[in-house]
Amino acid sequence: MSFIKFIGAVYAALLCLSFLLGSGFVPSVRAAEPDRVKIARPSLSMNFMQPLLARKAGIDRQEGIWADVIQMPTPVAIAALIAGDVDYTLAFESSVNAVLKGAPIIGIEIYQIKLPQVIVARPEIRTFADLKGKNAAVPDLSSSGLNGFRQILRSHGLNDKDYSMVVVGAEPNRLTSLVTDRLQFTWFSPPFHMKALKAGMKALSGPKDFVKSPNGIATSVKKIKEQKEQVKKLLRMFLQTNRWMRSHPDETIEFLMAQYKLDRETAASSYDLYVPTLSDNGQIEDEYIQEIIDRWRQQTGSSATVPLDRVRDFSIVKEVAGELGIH
Repeated sequence: MSFIKFIGAVYAALLCLSFLLGSGFVPSVRAAEPDRVKIARPSLSMNFMQPLLARKAGIDRQEGIWADVIQMPTPVAIAALIAGDVDYTLAFESSVNAVLKGAPIIGIEIYQIKLPQVIVARPEIRTFADLKGKNAAVPDLSSSGLNGFRQILRSHGLNDKDYSMVVVGAEPNRLTSLVTDRLQFTWFSPPFHMKALKAGMKALSGPKDFVKSPNGIATSVKKIKEQKEQVKKLLRMFLQTNRWMRSHPDETIEFLMAQYKLDRETAASSYDLYVPTLSDNGQIEDEYIQEIIDRWRQQTGSSATVPLDRVRDFSIVKEVAGELGIH
């Protein structure tokens, strides 16, 4: 079965359910006749919070965008993007895999250079060597964070065969698996790193140890051709939101407390981990895009080759960054 037919089948079965898993964020003030867009996000993680913060800070209205954020599984999001039922997805790395399989989509901005992840283990585990023979909790086997996780373990002398991986899903499930000692280690993005530490778990490695593993935006090739001005507005909104986070730490921490139901200590720690991972100009070096391509080809056994220009088009975000004085 072809990629598009397979994803289309998944999409048809799950789209209605996934649309019920929306952000839960209620807008307060709506600007006059903004461009209304649908953005698919893979999870509730802070790594996908930019559209929500843009709404809270009024950046979306300033840029003429009204974003409906819809949580849906990545395969469904890719299918919805192809079908035109969503306008953008924040599953950047998975969009690369989709392009390798023939999907008419493309990456257009990197808003996060690396993931703000922390490797966390059960309290009795003191060093990386103690992880041999243990079980790692992972969200799925295609997670963008899994690559960085494995690389950190390898750098500390652990081969892939030295431990087992068990798929348990999102962060709350992974935290439960550690607390109950069903599994022994995993990685967390904020705020779950702090929740794990407060539950008695131990941090073995922080974000500084992770390699570049970008989060970004993908859209359809058709969208770029037919609605470039809308694309510019959206990319500008993301760049401005990253700027706003850096220059408004107190307001961002307050947002994190309200949006994710956090105490101030956890929100502040999350902010400190998250902000250094943000992109300044919405772009990343081609060598890292090529790494993503090579990794997906290896994981899927694909022999497909595509030029970089088919996988990413940073020309629009480069134009927008120039207009904002960002280089």
